[in-house]
Amino acid sequence: MKIVFEQKKRFDVRKYTLYSDKILVEIKTVRENERYELKLDKIGHNIHYQSDSMAVKKTAFYICFAVIPAIIWILHFMPPVQMDQGSAILGTAIFWAFALVILFRKHDDDIFLVDGQRSLVFFRTIPNEESVLNFINQVIETSRIYLKNKYGIIDINVPEDLFLSRINWLREEEIISEKEFYELKNGYIVQKFQS
Repeated sequence: MKIVFEQKKRFDVRKYTLYSDKILVEIKTVRENERYELKLDKIGHNIHYQSDSMAVKKTAFYICFAVIPAIIWILHFMPPVQMDQGSAILGTAIFWAFALVILFRKHDDDIFLVDGQRSLVFFRTIPNEESVLNFINQVIETSRIYLKNKYGIIDINVPEDLFLSRINWLREEEIISEKEFYELKNGYIVQKFQS
């Protein structure tokens, strides 16, 4: 099994390749390239949303673009303490530059897969939120299957207390049901008794 999911936002690229036992993550930005593998037992199964407030960004943009330059030019034309024209032009240019920085600053709107040893970060709306959530759910489901196959197999060579703690953890993480927990527990006891 191999599923590839790629996201592009301006100059940033996030590429995820999901296998049955791991996920390969490749992140490319203007400043850095990062590539790493995560085993599926190292990722969390909880979704966390995080985004910047657009209201603050818009307010700061309008203040730097219109309000402060208007005040500067009012001060330029108001007697008795008139600001010279060169200072007014320079002040306006500086605040318009701040407005451009605010306008082109990258807006964070991400979904995190958290509570593992390392979090995975996805752009929330690229290509669209439904596709992103579908891929995240595939990652979670593949991880659950991997964990169930790794820790939920009856092996009488494993000490009983270790086996019980493993399947109890699987039950607490909702990877196996209560019924599956008791089936595995009873199956282990039966196999242990028969050997």
